[in-house]
Amino acid sequence: MTIKAARILWRQHKDGKAYPYYQRFYPAAVRQMLRDMGRDQKVVKRLRKLSSDCTEAELLTARDKEDELFDRMAEGLNSANARELTAAAAQKSAIAYLDARGLDIGVARRLQFAQSNKLKIEFDLELQENVAEAAWRLVNGEPEDIEESTLVSDAFTAYKRTCTPKYARVLDRFLAATGDRELNEGVNKVVSKWTSNQLQTRGWATVKKDQAIICSALNQKLNELGAGIRIFGFSFKEAGGAKRFVTKQRGIMTKEMLTELFRSELDDCDRWSLILSVTCGAINSEILPIALDADAIGTLDGHPLVRFPQGKTPARKRHVPVPWLIETPGFNFGENRLRARLSSIIKKVQPEGKPYNLRHSTDHYLQAAGATEADRAAICGWSHLGRFHQYGDAGKHNEERLTPLIEVQKRAFGWLFD
Repeated sequence: MTIKAARILWRQHKDGKAYPYYQRFYPAAVRQMLRDMGRDQKVVKRLRKLSSDCTEAELLTARDKEDELFDRMAEGLNSANARELTAAAAQKSAIAYLDARGLDIGVARRLQFAQSNKLKIEFDLELQENVAEAAWRLVNGEPEDIEESTLVSDAFTAYKRTCTPKYARVLDRFLAATGDRELNEGVNKVVSKWTSNQLQTRGWATVKKDQAIICSALNQKLNELGAGIRIFGFSFKEAGGAKRFVTKQRGIMTKEMLTELFRSELDDCDRWSLILSVTCGAINSEILPIALDADAIGTLDGHPLVRFPQGKTPARKRHVPVPWLIETPGFNFGENRLRARLSSIIKKVQPEGKPYNLRHSTDHYLQAAGATEADRAAICGWSHLGRFHQYGDAGKHNEERLTPLIEVQKRAFGWLFD
């Protein structure tokens, strides 16, 4: 019996046994270029060190190694949002690229001129300039003698193998803004400057959390290397703490914007997700678990009742009646794709808008409808700060507590759906 795992394909060989292959699509930014060149749009590689009866641990370890090589290769592709790589990073990316294509070091020496020239053209089209140069040197058997060093991107690649997609996006944003460099004590200044710049436009608490993620990734690699240094970044305490920084206020979507949003052409997945976002303050990471759990949608007094699982805080576990919820559609994409879809839809009616603006809009219209603090907390999953908030909390999912929320929802959002 073959082991099922993401990015793993099993192929039958002549001996009658199935062997594991690694498969992964190239980034979307370069697929059209590859199509135009007649090249495959995905990497498919036999995991040669694995037998047909390999264990799950062996398979996942090999896959993680291939993920690391793929990410290294993807960094060097010639896309509009590509960041400049150091010489060491460019050579590493070139090696990974050649490996993905099944090209050996020095292969150009064995090719005829026309074949060799075709490779050179492909390198120039597909890769960043310094990565293409490194790849050309390698296929000609002339790798540049570059002192091996650990880069910031090396630390991030290792950390992303186990962190959440949200954390990975923080690391990607940092690297895109600051560029790659050798991982040493000088990175402290880079992190500190990046954090200081972020505080000009983003909330204090969010930026502090992002810096903690970045430092954690860097220090994990430094500990692994036994480097004896640590990355601390910007000192919030020395800068005066939260009092010095004003929390960024997110905008809300007006009634006109929300009306236009729901009148636009939406498929069932997008409409279903937007209904939960607007009426429950649901964020992307809360929406997909609901869609994939057959028991997450119940009924209350003839209306759909959404049972949210526990999120980043215990209060996010909540039951919310949503009178206008349509039947749960089938989702065939993940959280990142959902975020991108909703962002694109929202920007059509609010160019600066993001999915999180919907959560702020939820509370705005609940307050406008006269909802109490307890009602707002119950619907959006907040820990409300009333004096007696801890009393009776064990009964918050009881029918007698939830039924009044139906009328609260109708007062707050009936104008949009009725």
